[in-house]
Amino acid sequence: MAEWSRTERVVEYVEYRVPTGPLGGAWNQLQQAINADVAELRGERTAEWEPYDDAIRVFPLDDAVVLRFEKPTT
Repeated sequence: MAEWSRTERVVEYVEYRVPTGPLGGAWNQLQQAINADVAELRGERTAEWEPYDDAIRVFPLDDAVVLRFEKPTT
């Protein structure tokens, strides 16, 4: 009997990218990207709604900080 399995999942995601360069990036640019990300996730919900803790993932790259969230399936 096989002890392995296979799963295939197609995922769409949205990324907000903040360039950093050799001297880093400006904090307000990161904050603006976070605000835009949250607003897009919020959609038609009330202004008090906040995304769950791990809805937005942060990826530090060599030349940018990337904020990513998965698009909900329709």
